[in-house]
Amino acid sequence: QMGKWATFLLYGGIPSFYLAAVESFPAGLRTFFEVGAWITCVIGIVLYYIVAFQYLREIGARLRSPR
Repeated sequence: QMGKWATFLLYGGIPSFYLAAVESFPAGLRTFFEVGAWITCVIGIVLYYIVAFQYLREIGARLRSPR
């Protein structure tokens, strides 16, 4: 479930960086998109790392358990 949230946040954050670069937008709107992009992308990346460590723990536990 957390991996899906991470994907959702990154899929929203990455296009926001592009919108923040549009020079025809007012400065306040560009700032809004840039701040939103940083927040969502950083949270998404942190969630991805948490999920990756959870998967690694689960893989290690399964490899150590007898069949």
